[in-house]
Amino acid sequence: MLLSHQGGLPNWRRVRPDGPIQFHSNPGDRFAYSGEGYCLLQFVVEHITGRDLPALARDKVFRPLGMHDSSFLWEPRFDGRFAVDLDSPLGRLIESTRHTANAAASLVTNAPDYARFDGTPLDPWNGGHADFRFDAWRVAMNVGVDYAWFAHDPWEVVQSNRLLGFFSSEGWYGNQYTVDGRKLADDHSPGLVAMNAVACLAATVPARVEFVEELWYLPVPHGPYRYYDGLLYMLALLQVSGNFRIYQPVNHQLSH
Repeated sequence: MLLSHQGGLPNWRRVRPDGPIQFHSNPGDRFAYSGEGYCLLQFVVEHITGRDLPALARDKVFRPLGMHDSSFLWEPRFDGRFAVDLDSPLGRLIESTRHTANAAASLVTNAPDYARFDGTPLDPWNGGHADFRFDAWRVAMNVGVDYAWFAHDPWEVVQSNRLLGFFSSEGWYGNQYTVDGRKLADDHSPGLVAMNAVACLAATVPARVEFVEELWYLPVPHGPYRYYDGLLYMLALLQVSGNFRIYQPVNHQLSH
């Protein structure tokens, strides 16, 4: 909500510099541009990562995109290169970037650099998007649930059978593979076990019983990956048991 300016905060607290900041609307109710919202988000990111905004932006955005003349703090190399009169009101704002980074207001850049910030996806993992990795696990769930609800596309049966057939042939399978079946990691992740069980909603191969049984006897995920594994585990239990449904409000009818 903060990124989309729907956090309910004012643009700046300068209208009430003392005391707690006041919400102008309930979070999520409407769009209202808020520099305060971006500053709050900056504080959260810096607190979680233990790094300041200029360093994070440099390493995660500016350097990967080749934005070599951009920074959230004034740097000596920018001296004498401003297109704004530093004695003007805007110039005084720019001067403040010498000592204070502000996610909503202190970006120092130029037109060529800014043109690089065009939404082009970055690849911080240096490849691997073509492989079967963590996000790809959930595809089996989407296919299985769609077939269980609508049974519209026979391809979903074929695809689920192929997927389970591959993992069945692997035995104690890993959690990452290339698309041609080469194993990239040996971890047998609970999240993937859970998603393969959901694929059984569409599959017809005999081995589907084994995949459901593995989910049933799977311990509750714990450890460093418990959030993602645990979420998929919870979804799989709901879906395989038939309790993942569209719940209508009382006395509500769907419109056609």
